[in-house]
Amino acid sequence: MSMPPPAEAPRIGVLVICHGGLGQALLETVAMLVGPPAKAWAVGLMPGEGVEDLEANVRAALGRLDPGDGALCLVDIPGGVPARVAGALTVGTARAVETVSGVNLPMLAEVMLRRDDADLAALAELAARAGRDGVVDLGAALRAAAARASARSSRA
Repeated sequence: MSMPPPAEAPRIGVLVICHGGLGQALLETVAMLVGPPAKAWAVGLMPGEGVEDLEANVRAALGRLDPGDGALCLVDIPGGVPARVAGALTVGTARAVETVSGVNLPMLAEVMLRRDDADLAALAELAARAGRDGVVDLGAALRAAAARASARSSRA
């Protein structure tokens, strides 16, 4: 069952810039969780492409996004080519662009759900926090919860 598109387009565009097809895979997956992402694009640095190719593709995607209140670029690796290209746009253009690295599914889902509740700077901060909070050593957390439950039942 698909969800209907939002009544109004989001104010802030989202551009996921990664090595290879990771960004597109993240957008397709987030659509399963929160519905089709409006004003969101993925751009990948593909094998055989250079920095200039990625810059051109990112600029074209930003043009398609038509970010009225800015664009949030989510990139994979800090210091990688996608991060450097997005970072140059963050500090080197008149456009309102913010960049957050370490994109993951919790980060992207939170951004998609909350991008109309915050301005661009606050959304970038929210993205960074959601990305960090989404990384959990689940095995350790489950073992600790089991140990607490065992201690409670032995006291009863």
